[in-house]
Amino acid sequence: MRRIVSVWLPAWPIERLRRHCGHEHVPADRPLALVRNGAHGLEIAAVNEASRALRVHIGAALADTRAALPALITLTADASKDHAGLMRLVRWCGRYGPARHLDGEDGLWIDITGVAHLFADAAVRGANRPAGNEGRDPPDAGERALLGDLVERFGRFGLTVRVGLADTLGGAHAVARFATSSASPF
Repeated sequence: MRRIVSVWLPAWPIERLRRHCGHEHVPADRPLALVRNGAHGLEIAAVNEASRALRVHIGAALADTRAALPALITLTADASKDHAGLMRLVRWCGRYGPARHLDGEDGLWIDITGVAHLFADAAVRGANRPAGNEGRDPPDAGERALLGDLVERFGRFGLTVRVGLADTLGGAHAVARFATSSASPF
């Protein structure tokens, strides 16, 4: 049975820019939007949490958004740098599985089939196992350990991440992007 992990980076362009330029140039506490050329002029490409709280929407015309929110800070979006940074993350994820791929402009997926047991040993090493289960790990201990390690390491990079695990790419993608916040993604 195949096991696929989908990794969604919902704030990827903003967080990539923050890592590159620093927190003083990409504030988190004030409304900020990245803009790009659209079909009808400049449009919003990405927003931070402060902008999202003020209902600034991706794809909205910058002129309309500025009329409603004159204090909006804008910076130019750089899709090529976002793509290159995401490709570096895809390559870095080799520790989780040999098959890694981009998933749109803000995510990636990893085929972890046959890999999760390598993380189970570290997760349960030294722990007391229930009687009758000697020599065996809990069924999903490796997957939980792998996902926990992935989320923790991305967090150390300063990246917001949501993960989904399923037998198919579509299922993992849906869990990562659409599971309610109270649902455990793994």
